Amino acid sequence: MKERSLTVALTRLEDIGIIRRVSRGWICIQPCEIWEITKVVFPSSYISLEWALHYYEILDQEIHVITMVWLGKPKVVRNRYYIFELHKIKPQLYFGYNDMMIAEPEKALLDTLYLRKKLPSELNLETLNPNKLYTYAKKYPISIQRYISNILPEIDSRYITKS
Repeated sequence: MKERSLTVALTRLEDIGIIRRVSRGWICIQPCEIWEITKVVFPSSYISLEWALHYYEILDQEIHVITMVWLGKPKVVRNRYYIFELHKIKPQLYFGYNDMMIAEPEKALLDTLYLRKKLPSELNLETLNPNKLYTYAKKYPISIQRYISNILPEIDSRYITKS
């Protein structure tokens, strides 16, 4: 098939909803899960922050930006369907995600607090595991640990690292 014919065929398939172009040189056959796309297009990243909090129903607000964490430089990538926001994180904080490369709920909360310096309002925190949150928080700066101990009273503040 000639290149021009292939381009026309792909455009037609996209127009009728069979495929979706997600990045230069990348298409997916519908239905496309966002985590499948990010694993291929940004293989060294994991989905976190607001998108992950929404995924776990901790954040009720509708999310239009796919927020991710990685070790590379911060950047924003836009295409016809998505906005990908990639945040740089320190290597020692690159953990706490599942096989789909989505941060665990506790990790997404900590990443949000660490990178945004605040949390969104109206969070459903009752589904979080306080022990896991405390264990993960110990790897973050003391300011993050203190903030977490204030919003979740189950985390005894005497276990917060002193510095």
